Amino acid sequence: MLNQIMGNHALSANIFDDVLRSFPNEIKEDELGYRKLTLFDNGKSRIEFYKNLKPTKSLIFTFDSVNICWDEPSFGFKLLQRQNMDIIAVRKKTKKSFHQDLSKDTFDQTVKDLASGYQNKFSYGFSLGAYAALYYTSDMDCQILALSPRLPIHPIYGTKEDKGKQTLYHSLSHPFNDKASPTIIYDPTNKIDKKYVEESLLASYPNAQLKKMPYGGHRMTFHLLSMGVLKKYVLTFINQGSVPAYNRSLKSQSPNYCRLLGEACLKHHKLKWADHLSMEALKAEPTNKRAMKLRVNVLKK
Repeated sequence: MLNQIMGNHALSANIFDDVLRSFPNEIKEDELGYRKLTLFDNGKSRIEFYKNLKPTKSLIFTFDSVNICWDEPSFGFKLLQRQNMDIIAVRKKTKKSFHQDLSKDTFDQTVKDLASGYQNKFSYGFSLGAYAALYYTSDMDCQILALSPRLPIHPIYGTKEDKGKQTLYHSLSHPFNDKASPTIIYDPTNKIDKKYVEESLLASYPNAQLKKMPYGGHRMTFHLLSMGVLKKYVLTFINQGSVPAYNRSLKSQSPNYCRLLGEACLKHHKLKWADHLSMEALKAEPTNKRAMKLRVNVLKK
């Protein structure tokens, strides 16, 4: 692993092959199935390297979203650790931090020599993590899967709650890159995500592959998980470099979809649909405050 980090990939491969030949039983019985090194730690952000105990030419970068911290598994780790690939995870110490203490130059200095030894490179994130996947890895010949990219503190494209409340050290817009072709999945009915993707990100990545999922909401991972297809989307992307066609027949299984479409129906005075969808949303997520609010509003109407 140390040789990999320094870019000595041939030497690293020879040592690793020798280990695989010499200790097959120990590796087979290993409970973790990987080894971990912390490549960078400034007290607020970490970059962690997870080495799979199997030979692999594939690497995936992952990035924590707003509510994931480094005292819990990194984004997507439980699924990705079972795949035949190594992982570089960018972590945060606290919630509501936005990766601003980790510069692009520092990230490159930390991982570029290591990443150069892989034939297949991927990058994956949701919301803040999707923003970071695009910001940090779009110039590293990675296939990028970005779900509902968003930078809440962005002074133009951020959220009402967080916009301008912390210093933005990253650039306002991503550098223009017509060589990258990231796959961006988002809900075009979500005003914040639509504006950011279609005004800012598409201008920076003109060859981006946009996958629109109306009424999927900003919580796109939850939407796909509720439909039972999140794992399929991630693995298809890793294995084939693309995502499956959107199966619209499954969307009614998503509480996101039921609530958001119900809100739209109520706004347009389609009360029978709003009534049905509000009940379905609340049945699926009984403690969701927004679903409760929708149901109350429908009943009042």
